[in-house]
Amino acid sequence: MGHSEQMIENQFIQILSEKENQWTYRPDLKTEDALWQNFRGHLNRINLSLLEDKLLTDKEFNQVKVEFSRLTGTPFLASQRPITSFLYD
Repeated sequence: MGHSEQMIENQFIQILSEKENQWTYRPDLKTEDALWQNFRGHLNRINLSLLEDKLLTDKEFNQVKVEFSRLTGTPFLASQRPITSFLYD
């Protein structure tokens, strides 16, 4: 990564981490798989009562990933959908 590209990346991380953005840089999340596993952990934690204290199986989580990809397609398409539409599809 060139010096200017690294500088831009650092500035972007700083902007995302400021004030109302409430984003925290996680240096441990460097791969897509790590991001999915982090997401899976949040899904399990948030929905524990709905899951009757059971964690999502690999098969169930793969279904979540497929549906998530279908609903969003690309980051651009995902940004075009109102957040409430994800709740009622």
